[in-house]
Amino acid sequence: MNSADPLTVLFNGFDVASGVSNSDIVFSISNSSDVQVFNSGFLAADATGVTIPGGTLSPGQSYTFDLLYSSQIFGEVDALAIGTTQFYDSHTDGSFSTAAIPEPSTWAMLLMGFVGIGVMLRRRSSSLQARAA
Repeated sequence: MNSADPLTVLFNGFDVASGVSNSDIVFSISNSSDVQVFNSGFLAADATGVTIPGGTLSPGQSYTFDLLYSSQIFGEVDALAIGTTQFYDSHTDGSFSTAAIPEPSTWAMLLMGFVGIGVMLRRRSSSLQARAA
């Protein structure tokens, strides 16, 4: 992937169970030093994707991602005014890396190598023709 381009990450929808009072989705990316470089913030429970802006990721780097589905069910308050809350979290995580972009000096060396090979082939061809004559 090219790190200069925006990246759209698609994921399966989140089925919200009945009785759920609050549901959120959060998507984050961290670099190899475990520093967070992107956080989507709270997405709607029916979100199925997020776009990471171009330039957020660096070329030639490894990253990890974390997709968190979170639900909360608030219980009824009893006679003592005590409520209950149940939390349900589901994580999906993984890793990926961005493509390294060659520097201009690398392209220059590659071009010089092709020119050198061309010159050698031309000399060899000229030398073989001179011997044949």
